[in-house]
Amino acid sequence: MTALDTLASALDEQLAAIILALPTPVELPPADFDPAMRDSVLAQLDKLLRNDDPKAEKLLVDNSALLAAVLPGHFRQLEQAIREFEFEAALSILNEATKTGSTP
Repeated sequence: MTALDTLASALDEQLAAIILALPTPVELPPADFDPAMRDSVLAQLDKLLRNDDPKAEKLLVDNSALLAAVLPGHFRQLEQAIREFEFEAALSILNEATKTGSTP
């Protein structure tokens, strides 16, 4: 086995580990989701994040498809911040996402 083969094998192992670590894709709800539900979930999430409440993670998990659909450009960052209990950062991401008019 050459040095190049050894390197290729090591890179293959690393790539496989990275792929396994990636989050699973979120299934998006139909485009006709209820705007009242969207507003309710966003308001609840905002309140939980403002209070540094760990229940924000459960709300995120329970509503991940809806949040991914209404915050497509910000969902992954929001998800990561909440999972790392960085609620201030998550709140900032949520505020940025909702103020830019990116919520359908």
